[in-house]
Amino acid sequence: MYVVDLGSEIALLILGLLVLATIWWARQVGRGMPFRPVVLGVLSIGYFLLFLLFETGDWLALDDVAPFDLALLLLAGAGAYYWSLRTTRILHLQGGRQGYRGSPVLVLLWLLLLLLEVYVQQVILGHVTVFHLVVIRGLPSPTSVDPTSISHPYRVVIATVDALFALGTGLALGNNAGLFTIFGHAGWKRRAASRA
Repeated sequence: MYVVDLGSEIALLILGLLVLATIWWARQVGRGMPFRPVVLGVLSIGYFLLFLLFETGDWLALDDVAPFDLALLLLAGAGAYYWSLRTTRILHLQGGRQGYRGSPVLVLLWLLLLLLEVYVQQVILGHVTVFHLVVIRGLPSPTSVDPTSISHPYRVVIATVDALFALGTGLALGNNAGLFTIFGHAGWKRRAASRA
């Protein structure tokens, strides 16, 4: 396993920038913003990659946890998809562009669950493991522990936090899928109306 020692200042700076960017995004969603399919696509890929990067089930000898997390991600995605279809409003912006206003709750929930994942890994393991290959030891930590030596209750805590993060990621991905559907359907209606 490759160990990256970022130093606590750099690790906290990266985490802080991610927090600020996510809060800005949530604010924009709540206020209303243009529909940008490329941005939503990149965000969706980023959500899923961060989920894969922080998923710890396999390397804690909890191989049966990872499929459960994936199932939670898919179920939450389906629920958020339908919730997004019901709660998102299409906006007509200046210049004829279309936009949307949605609830920033899902974006903020995803952020909180990501921070919980990082915090729990840091407190219990003493480091944050990324993609089962890289260990980041730059965050301030009380201890550093070999994952195989973790007692059962701590494994349950980490598995629970992984499951919650899978749930949050599913919510964020489902919301984005709902937005693609809304705007795909709106575009289809607009094209059909222009032909008539």
